[in-house]
This record gives sequence, structure tokens and C-alpha cells, in this order.
Amino acid sequence: MILWLASYPRSGNTLCRLVMHQCFGAGSYSDQGNKFEKPVIGLGEESGLLEYDAEWENFYAHASPDSKLHLVKTHQHPCDDQPAIVILRDPRSSLCGYFHYLRRNCTHTQFSLAQIIQGEVIYGGWIEFYKEWLNRNPASTLLVYFEELADLKPQTLARISAFTGMVPITYEGVDFEFLRGKNSGFFRSGHLSWKGDKEWTPAVEDLFRQHFALELGKHGWI
Repeated sequence: MILWLASYPRSGNTLCRLVMHQCFGAGSYSDQGNKFEKPVIGLGEESGLLEYDAEWENFYAHASPDSKLHLVKTHQHPCDDQPAIVILRDPRSSLCGYFHYLRRNCTHTQFSLAQIIQGEVIYGGWIEFYKEWLNRNPASTLLVYFEELADLKPQTLARISAFTGMVPITYEGVDFEFLRGKNSGFFRSGHLSWKGDKEWTPAVEDLFRQHFALELGKHGWI
């Protein structure tokens, strides 16, 4: 069986896979393959990143019916109803972080913040992504906020443990200073709340509010 660690880019599924490794001793795969992720994230097997030998499609076909639980990080929209931990972060932090990530790593195509807010990027829109993941079978989905992973409490681990059947081996959270030391370009801040950004102009804020005002109120980000 696959356990998806699902989030929109820059919303926390890398943090989630690190928590799963540190606190539960569980390694995880990526549906993009770690040969893509290792150079970008700057972390390897010591942080729980696992690799599969076959193509993704073959690994998926093998892992899905397996009685063993296979953790897989994804930014894709859901393709099945297998269990998923869905990580949700203030969209301002996610979208702005995605903007800086693309500027650094996708130099052949430069996306504006307006394009990212409107979903005109590789993974589509933030709102559409989460609607699809959170409208699945509720019994198959555990919603965890980025803040809960960044400031890890025993009750958060208890929720994850009850959902996955895995038992924590430690209650110590992830050290952001260590992560920034490994790769400050990828692990930028880890702030628990939106702190603003020089690229986030009043015009960007107005456009964002047009699309996300309801989401801000729904999740208490106002």
C-alpha cells in the first residue's frame, strides 16, 4: 500500500517526510524519483530518502497492492484513494516560496507571482490541488498543517500514529537550522506564519485576495 505525503509545492511534504523519518524511522520515496530530488534538496539516504530501481509506473503497480506501507512524496493531484497525509500551508508562504524555487531551478522559464497565484504553472492551481485531495474519502485522508510539523507537538505525532499505525521512536522535531545549513536555498525560513516578501507587492496582494480570500478565512490565516 502507498501512503501519500501530498502537498502543493513549497507547502511542507519535504518537512513531512523528514518528520516521518526522524520520529517514526520511516524512509520515503518520491514519484519524481530521488535522482531529481537529491541535487535540489541537498539531502540523501541519511534523511530517509529511498529510491526504486524501476520506472515510477512499475513501482506504483508493485507498491499499491503490497501489504507493506510505502511512503511516497507527491505534488501531483490524486490518482487513487490510498491513504494520504495532506500538508496544508498558508498559500502566501507556499506561492511565494514556489516563486523563488522556480526562479532558482527553472531558469529556462520564468514565472511571475501573478501566474503562480492563478495556477498557470507546472502543478496547476493551489486551490484546485487541495480541493481534489481533501474531497477524497475522509477515512483515507489526514490533514496536517505545516505549522504542526514545524512546531511539532506530541498530539500531532499521536494523530499521525493513529492514522498510519506507526509508533513514534522519538518526539523530537526537525531542526531547521540544520536544514538551512545543508541547503539554505531550499530550506528558506520555516516561519510558522506569513512574514511578507519584497516580491509581494500591493498589486500581487490584491490579485491574491481576489482568488484566496475565502481560503484565508476558512483556515484562520487572516
